[in-house]
Order: sequence, then structure tokens, then C-alpha cells
Amino acid sequence: NNPSDRCLIRIVNTGDPECFDITDNYFTITPNTISVKYPNGGESFVTGKTYPINWDWTGTFSNVKIEYSLDGGNTWNSIVSSTTNDGSHYWTVPNSPSTNCKIKITNTNDPNCYDISDNVFTIQPTSIQLLTPNGGEIYTVGDVCAIHWNWEGTISNVKIEYSIDG
Repeated sequence: NNPSDRCLIRIVNTGDPECFDITDNYFTITPNTISVKYPNGGESFVTGKTYPINWDWTGTFSNVKIEYSLDGGNTWNSIVSSTTNDGSHYWTVPNSPSTNCKIKITNTNDPNCYDISDNVFTIQPTSIQLLTPNGGEIYTVGDVCAIHWNWEGTISNVKIEYSIDG
């Protein structure tokens, strides 16, 4: 782990130190790198849904640690402490709404090899939208009316209530 653009190799006959050769020109050793690709800023995720985290890398290392921040990178929470360095991991977004989120991916063998989202993304709270009835309908006592809604996020059960006095 010694990156340089002025590398040489010398090979020496241990029985005759006068018999050796050195590379004709310099070669380069580059460091391992990681580059967060998604989410990298501007995205909007909904709590409870699963989204991919994607990254590129150079070098040879087997595993990465993935973390998220809700405060722009001041503190980090673990998504996975070690996963295969294959460029993708699926994340079920926690119920922690924030407009100041970032992802950090770190080489598990070298904590100095990491990347953080370039800009913040948003985690939106779970929401429900009532579709019908939504006003103006007229029902007669005994009618069966369908109640429809859409939702974002993970909702296991709902409670349906009605009011007759506004």
C-alpha cells in the first residue's frame, strides 16, 4: 500500500550480486479507490422501501462497510459492517426522515480508502393519501362504500375511522 508514480523493480542473483537488472522505466502503483455512484445527492427515498446503493472501485479488495448519515456526515450509522465488494447492496431505508442524508462506503481492510456521497439526499416519512371517498359523495344509510388509499413506505395495518360532526 505504497502508491507512487516512480516505481522500479530490481532483480539480483543472490549468488552473484553483480548480476542484476532494473526496470528500464518507471511504473505506477495507484491506491485503492471507492466512488459512491448512487445515492450521490438529490435523490428522495421513502422509509421502509428498499433501494440499491451502487459504487465503483479500483484496486483489489474483497469487502466494504456501508454506513448512512442523517446529519450531513457528522455521525454515521451502520447499514452493513462487511459485504462483498461487488458494486451493489440493497438497503431497506429506516424510519428516520431527514433532508440531510449521505452514504459512506469504506474498504474494510483500509479505513483510509472510502468515499461519501457528493451531496445530500432525502429520506421521506411514510405517508397515506385517502383517494375515495374524498368529499362530495352522497351515501344512503345501508350503502356499502369502497374506501381507497395510496401509501408510501411500509405500513402493516391501518385504522379507518369516520366522523359525523365534521
